[in-house]
Amino acid sequence: MDKSELDASEVPRRLRLAWKILVFDYVWLAAASWGILSHGADLATANGRHLLAGALANLALVAMGITVTATTFRRGKRWAWFANMIPLFYGIPIITLDSYYVGFWTVTVLPQALGVVLLVLALLLPARANPTRCLGRTTSSWRPGSSAAYG
Repeated sequence: MDKSELDASEVPRRLRLAWKILVFDYVWLAAASWGILSHGADLATANGRHLLAGALANLALVAMGITVTATTFRRGKRWAWFANMIPLFYGIPIITLDSYYVGFWTVTVLPQALGVVLLVLALLLPARANPTRCLGRTTSSWRPGSSAAYG
């Protein structure tokens, strides 16, 4: 077993809860794709093709996120914590644009905002009182590949 990987018996309770919240969050994002596709995208228009592309991008992000979360994040791999931040760089600009053009208190934006809140909560949940511990860094004993990835 890789030293940077936590044994199932050593996985902290907060990490077990965090990966489940992340998987729920990714499924929530997949529902947004379903909402886009359920109205039918007119592929004869550029806007319709862009809607389809956005829905497929969401689904690709969901597939990547669930795979990383269910396999490596839940075992305490440090890089998976960072990989799960990718939806923030995708979601926050979309929320900002939708809020500006559609309004924040809409069916479009509120689920996205809830998803970002859940994502941040799930990423902070494994951290102990010292936030740097969730990144595997302690001032005295950090070394590459250490098993202190999550508190």
